[in-house]
Amino acid sequence: MQGAIRRIERETEAMNRQAYNTAALSGGAFAGKMPTYDKAFRKKLQQGARQSAEVLEANLRALAIAWGAKAGG
Repeated sequence: MQGAIRRIERETEAMNRQAYNTAALSGGAFAGKMPTYDKAFRKKLQQGARQSAEVLEANLRALAIAWGAKAGG
């Protein structure tokens, strides 16, 4: 599973680099408003705090109600 995660991260990085370079070469950088690559594509997002079981259950119940689920089914 870790190998698949690394492969997807490499592919995403390559696509992001290509999109950034295309934008830079097609005039985005000439206006002087194009952010640096690192600002545009952050490496890692900070992981937030884990939800407690009670909060998770409450959120799941709210989704079930919103999607029209019936109790006990």
